[in-house]
Amino acid sequence: MDWQWPWLPRRAGLLPRGGRPGRGGGRGRAGSVVVRAGAAVSLAALGMAGCGAPSPGTRPAPGTEPATSPAHAAASWLATGTLATTLPGCGKGASSVAFTPDGALIAGGSNGTSLWDTSARKVTATFTDPGNGGAMSVASGPDGILASGNGNGSTYLWDTATGKITATIPSLNGGAFNVASVAFGADGTLATGYDDGTSYLWNARTATMIAAVTGPSQVFGVTGLAFSPGGAVLGVGVGDSTYLWDTRARKITATLTDPSGVSSGGGVTAIAFGPGGILAVADGNGSIYLWDTAARKITATLSDHSGAGAVSLAFGSHGILAAGGDGGGGTYLWDTAARKITATLANPDEHGDSSLAFGPHAILATAAGPDCYLWHLTYHQAPTSQ
Repeated sequence: MDWQWPWLPRRAGLLPRGGRPGRGGGRGRAGSVVVRAGAAVSLAALGMAGCGAPSPGTRPAPGTEPATSPAHAAASWLATGTLATTLPGCGKGASSVAFTPDGALIAGGSNGTSLWDTSARKVTATFTDPGNGGAMSVASGPDGILASGNGNGSTYLWDTATGKITATIPSLNGGAFNVASVAFGADGTLATGYDDGTSYLWNARTATMIAAVTGPSQVFGVTGLAFSPGGAVLGVGVGDSTYLWDTRARKITATLTDPSGVSSGGGVTAIAFGPGGILAVADGNGSIYLWDTAARKITATLSDHSGAGAVSLAFGSHGILAAGGDGGGGTYLWDTAARKITATLANPDEHGDSSLAFGPHAILATAAGPDCYLWHLTYHQAPTSQ
């Protein structure tokens, strides 16, 4: 049985400084993705090609943010999902998953990091970090870089084409604290967050530090990192707060406080940026708050029936938010405009998700129990009332 702090929801990954980590680990997801040479994967074999949502369009240039209103004030979209395939053994020990643009799935965990050919349902490469800490969080970066945040406090940068480590970001705390979360920004900047509440920005090509992301309090460990779509803002979930860090000015511009607070069993468990300035923040009391980051206020509260709290969040097309890991054995797809669940993806083994990620061609991957599941999503614009 996993050790957990007495007041924590199971697998929340939220721990006081110096505590042992839960299974949740880091759940910040990369904004950039990796291109792996010679590893084209045909999603057509799964019947998925051509079925995805329209292209989301051109990403804002690094250092810029769209001046649009929050997406949940726009048109409402519905999403449904069908289980496309199962990757046996992929989820065993997995604490983090991510996609490459060609559809390969990266799964990192206590057993190392594996690259999966999703059509052949087999491992094509394995990346074993030095030491015995295991990968707590993985993220895909530019030029074929794979970042693996390890339980020994170090972050390893892998070249996925050669299978070799190109650089190592050593532990900054003597290995006493895990790398709980890693994430890439639009310009390739790497963020790392640790169980002692500290976070840093790095040049991923040279493994040199750009800045230390300091917050008002480091009592709790980092439970989520996420860059805004343009990369100008880094969200850092720590304790009952999410700090918005201006990556250009290198300072905190806002602190978003969880309404339920840590003392009541809440606290931030996962964060994800969406379109138009949305930031979704999940807490241990089962709520997901949609923040308007420009106005610095909550515009909606999403609550599912389990009340256990999500440990993984990710935005797909049309403002659809996927939330998993609440112990209910499935993943909820939220229409953030209508503020309601449009579909529940029930994992066949009834395990709750440890991580999830959106891939190309309207695919959602969930790591649950011993396996990973690939879901094909279909989007429909909700009918408007007359």
